[in-house]
Amino acid sequence: MTKSQQIHHGARPDRGGRRRRRGPGRLAAVLVAMALLAVACGDDDGGGDDAASPSTTAPGPTTATSGGDTGGDDTGGDDTSGPPEDADPEGVLRIATNFNIAGGYNIDPAKGASISYDAISYLLLGTPLFLDRDGEIKPYLAEGWEIPDATTFVLKLREGLTFQDGQPYDAQTLKDTYEAKLASSETAFLGGPWRQIDTMTVDSPTQLTFKMKTPSAGMMPSILTQTFGHAAAPGYDPAMPVGAGPYKVVHYQDRTLLRLEKWDGFFRADDFYLKTIEFIEVPGGAATLNALRADQVDLVSSSPNQLQETAASGDFGIVVTNNEAHYHFVQCLTAPPFDNPLFREAFYLAINQEEMNAGVMGGNAEPMESLWPSGHRFNVPGLINPEGDIERARQIVEENGFAGTRVRIGMYNVPTQQRIAEVLQAQVAEVGIEAELIPFPPGQLPNSTITPDSGGGYVVANTFPGITKVTQSALLAAPGPSSMCPEAPDAHPDLRADADAIVAGDLTDDELEERWRNLQTNIMRQFLDMPMLTQPAAYLYNKRVAGLQPGTVGLTAATAPGPFLEGVYIKRD
Repeated sequence: MTKSQQIHHGARPDRGGRRRRRGPGRLAAVLVAMALLAVACGDDDGGGDDAASPSTTAPGPTTATSGGDTGGDDTGGDDTSGPPEDADPEGVLRIATNFNIAGGYNIDPAKGASISYDAISYLLLGTPLFLDRDGEIKPYLAEGWEIPDATTFVLKLREGLTFQDGQPYDAQTLKDTYEAKLASSETAFLGGPWRQIDTMTVDSPTQLTFKMKTPSAGMMPSILTQTFGHAAAPGYDPAMPVGAGPYKVVHYQDRTLLRLEKWDGFFRADDFYLKTIEFIEVPGGAATLNALRADQVDLVSSSPNQLQETAASGDFGIVVTNNEAHYHFVQCLTAPPFDNPLFREAFYLAINQEEMNAGVMGGNAEPMESLWPSGHRFNVPGLINPEGDIERARQIVEENGFAGTRVRIGMYNVPTQQRIAEVLQAQVAEVGIEAELIPFPPGQLPNSTITPDSGGGYVVANTFPGITKVTQSALLAAPGPSSMCPEAPDAHPDLRADADAIVAGDLTDDELEERWRNLQTNIMRQFLDMPMLTQPAAYLYNKRVAGLQPGTVGLTAATAPGPFLEGVYIKRD
């Protein structure tokens, strides 16, 4: 079988050897996630704490490589053999959810929800493809895909699938849905890699072919894992959408309570043991722990430095994943003071990640030494000094008259991000830079507070490693329409050659590593990005809950993405 004929069924590739050519795996995922964050969260880096797991494979975005034929029935979930004897068949899992992160939750798929809420969409709507615990793209409602050439993507759906109301989940419905999104005026769909889709052709009820405007077909697998890939049954009620996922909506009170019940018509319904899942609005911080202690919810996300105290009682279980996601500071590069490279250098050298880790994360995070975390094959050891260089920062400030410069630092209503912003404020004050902390109003985007007129920046948790405001500009050259301080696509021509090679794909492993290392080295030499700490994902749960496992889990909305609730159950009283 030639490369142009290979069908990707999503089996996990053999980690024991090195493949020469890379398929449409993790890098395609990060490219699309980055763009989704740009349009759904108001900037190129996102507004929620959404995490990714450490394993990384198949980062070339434009060619498909078979990972092994699984017979078309591998969704990447765990093998299950029916619920355990102690599982409550009427079990209800109550998840503490902040519905007001990064523009807030939209239940209507035509409006597009923030990437922070993809977990809910997986359960309700389903997607053709999804990211598994290791961050691998796997079939979900599709059985596989084919990339005959760099401008052609062929999606192959499973036979006999329906929406929860019995209407067919087929190629024609997806074509109609995706064409409507491309024509939509909703912010979520105005910018992003799906804008490279030129035409869609229904070849059969189970096959849809996409033609791209540019050599970018390798991005399609990831596009179909997230917001753009969501579809609801034709004629659905926007307040109660009918999806094709394992759970259906039975009650929704806007941004307060979402109740889902198991749909027995799902093709893998036997793998889901929970009868009901409730997403309950809890604003975050101390409120989430109080809700858990008061038995109002069963599962919450928590700051790592709160784990030991809360878990000391032995009343709660803990799941912790230290992952590739990281916190960083997003700069408005088009306005003073961050349009000045010397100011950027002084500001960043004032940051001591070691102190920040101890004070905010209780030592549970890791300082970022490049745009990719330590241990990752794209990591550049020693590119960043985790302790900063405060003396050099003071020298730059004094020599260039930066003393007393005021900077706006925005932050979401997420306790960990707020605490990082406070430490950042104190650290830059030591070199003479005055930072003003500005909380974003609930549900508001960064560009409502940080503008080209105001300048400044904000603290945020990046969903995937290596993907930031600057790498979006370089790799996609397409900032979202609501981006904070958007730059021109050619703002950084010195990054162009490496970025184009990464997106064009079909690189050897060694070539891809070299391109990513060159790209991030050039970015950090100019202090265009400011990574700080890795983002540990920490969860506490009531011990009635069983079957939870660490993996690619989000720190805000649903806490555990939909497919990973397979095998989770509530114990009988």
